[in-house]
Amino acid sequence: MMEKVIFSFREVGMLWVEGGKKIQIKRGLKTMETNKVSHERIPSSEMKKRFPMFNFPDDCEGILEHTACSMYASRCLAALQVGLNMLKRVHFFVKY
Repeated sequence: MMEKVIFSFREVGMLWVEGGKKIQIKRGLKTMETNKVSHERIPSSEMKKRFPMFNFPDDCEGILEHTACSMYASRCLAALQVGLNMLKRVHFFVKY
């Protein structure tokens, strides 16, 4: 009997923030543009207006990744357990 595990992803978006030389922001933008990931580049002044609950430094910049998702850890662990249980039932034959 196969066990059934349902993965749940929730699209919540992700705000990437960096100050200084913004090396990771530049790399992230290049990767997102190359892979056609929906995103938005946001300067510090705009982030302060849109996300007033945070205290952003003046020299920072952000990338809002619209389609980023979060996963439910309990369901991921359940899937791992199912996989481990299935491996116990499989016999591997290796010839040397």
